[in-house]
Order: sequence, then C-alpha cells, then structure tokens
Amino acid sequence: MSVRSSLLTSSVALRRLRAAADPVRALGIARYFKTGPGEYGEGDRFLGLTLPFIREISREFRDLPLGQVMRLLKSPWHEARSVALIILVGRYVRGEAAEQCPGPCCAMPSNGFLRRYDAGTWPSPGSEVHKHGFWHPPA
Repeated sequence: MSVRSSLLTSSVALRRLRAAADPVRALGIARYFKTGPGEYGEGDRFLGLTLPFIREISREFRDLPLGQVMRLLKSPWHEARSVALIILVGRYVRGEAAEQCPGPCCAMPSNGFLRRYDAGTWPSPGSEVHKHGFWHPPA
C-alpha cells in the first residue's frame, strides 16, 4: 500500500512511526545500543519499533520527496533515520539515485545525521546498504 502523494511528508511518516511506538521495547533497544552517558550510542532515541514495521513504512513512503527524506534523516529517532536510509538505498538500487539523490554521499555518515550503527539496522556486510557504498565502517 502506498501513501497518496498529497500525504507524502516526513511529518506524516513520523506520526505513523510514533503511533506504533512501544516504550517498553524502546528501553530494551536503548540498552542494546548502549545509549547511556559515555557509551557507544549516547543520546540516541528509540521508538521501539520492529524492523519489519520500519520496512513496511519505508515501502509506503518510498516516493517521499528527497527534501522530506532528508528531514527524516535528521530526526532524533533512530527508526526515522532507518526509514530514510531504506528509502534512499531503494532508490539507488532501482536506478533512481541520479534523479532523486545527489549520490550515495547524501546518506554517508559524514553528513552528520547518522550514527555509526544506523546502517547496522541491516543484518550483514552483504546487505544492500553495504553493497551499494552507503556505509563504510569507521577505520
């Protein structure tokens, strides 16, 4: 199911994500990603959503305008940034990147919007995000 183009905004996507939030699960995820003071993911915030749900939202919002995708990429919520990355990788894989994105660099960690583990939402180095050059682990 795709969202009507008049409803394709980052605000609508964020509302969908927040509506499905699971605060108890979010606490567990925050512990897993070590978000406490001085830890690996210090300060990151989670809604407690499952990856299948995040992928579902990404499919629904796959035609989100690039500016709106970038708003998701700047979100304080880990799951919103994951949605943005999945959308960008999908466009790249489908050959839409030249028209929709200035290149893989728009999703690179150097833009300051991503944390080291955001692209780690995908399970392995052979995943789409790794194969297409969107993620390079820190040296």
